Amino acid sequence: MLAILGIIATIVFMSYTIYKGLNPIISAIIGAFIIIFSNSMPVVDTWSTGMETVKTVMGVLAPLFVFGGIMGIMYSDSGAAVALGKVIMIPARKIKNPVFRRIAVLFLFMVLRILIGLAGIDNNAIMLTVMALAVSVFFEFNMPTKYIPAVAIIAATVSNLIPGTPTMLNIMLAEFMPGFTVGGAMVIRALLLLLYVIGAVLLLSRFMEKDIQNGMQFEQGVLTIPDYETIKTPHWIVSLIPIAVVFVCYNFFGVESWMSLMFGAIASLALFGPFIRPEEGKSKIATILHSCDKGIFIVPLILMMVVLPSSIMAVAPGLTTIVNGLNSLSIPPAFAFMLVAAILVGFGGSAATVSVASIAVATFIPAGLTGMACGIIVIWACMFETLPINSAILIQCNMVGTTMKEAYPSIFQTTVVLMLLISIITAVLATIGVY
Repeated sequence: MLAILGIIATIVFMSYTIYKGLNPIISAIIGAFIIIFSNSMPVVDTWSTGMETVKTVMGVLAPLFVFGGIMGIMYSDSGAAVALGKVIMIPARKIKNPVFRRIAVLFLFMVLRILIGLAGIDNNAIMLTVMALAVSVFFEFNMPTKYIPAVAIIAATVSNLIPGTPTMLNIMLAEFMPGFTVGGAMVIRALLLLLYVIGAVLLLSRFMEKDIQNGMQFEQGVLTIPDYETIKTPHWIVSLIPIAVVFVCYNFFGVESWMSLMFGAIASLALFGPFIRPEEGKSKIATILHSCDKGIFIVPLILMMVVLPSSIMAVAPGLTTIVNGLNSLSIPPAFAFMLVAAILVGFGGSAATVSVASIAVATFIPAGLTGMACGIIVIWACMFETLPINSAILIQCNMVGTTMKEAYPSIFQTTVVLMLLISIITAVLATIGVY
């Protein structure tokens, strides 16, 4: 019982302390020790095992963060992402009905994020760009500011769900989940993604309608964007080229994910470099390097430390008891695995995939689930990554001058609740052998 309570205590402790502003690394280290002591695990050996998992994850993902970060910087600082956004929003500008126009705007914004997501750029590397795009779109169509964080979080969620792309989650699953392929079950995964986007857009539009009727509208926050009407930006067709380079190299030529992103980064530097506006007293190269030093690389690597307690949790007797308890309930293995994956991935982030995969290999694949089914369940189990402990939500709220209390209800319903419903669908499909 103490072992199970230790796992629960760790989740509560980390959720509360990170939400209150404690550094995630400190919270992760304390959480790891809570699990170790409450589960009576050998301290040195368990700690070493956990750190080995962290090093393994960093070895796989660090190149993706670096090259994806460079691409994110170039798309943001050159205005290439805004150039794409301006073109994609053309159909929405022609719609007269305000409700249909708002739905079109939200849907097209997700299409834009999917386009950028084809390159597998990490969400942390592109977060500021997505927020700037959202602010410009909300300003143009006069939509309530408090929903900008929701749009950004949904867009980040969508990017994690895109099949066939070198996202962190896809790469981790392909590396550690036997039987999972990045481009596997493409049609069903694309349909599930479409279902999620439609559901999220309709829910968000409905929330907005009530506030708009009460007179709520766009209000400028602390985040401002340059006037790209007067600043020269890359042509929107040129803006697609680095994305196409990554997608084609990875999916059609079998180039490794990190190398595909490297080629994309080189293409973005060559094509977007002339449009970079130098900071005062600095060259264009110095300006780009300065942008790289603003935490674009550091933040994802810091967040990966949260995988430490999740990797220790994966081998803790308490979690074994929980898994055995779920199996004893005679529920289908897909649903039991969905709950385990939700705890570990939602708690430790995408980097916890190593721990989840080890449990799948030991327990659930022998029980009849395929590696592909386990991988798809894990992808949708990321629903709990958008609980209030997610520091990105707080950052984005501060950017637009809204509060967590104002912004989070729509985020919760369009991510946690909606993704839970689709996770149940994925478990049902896995149970009947669709994948």
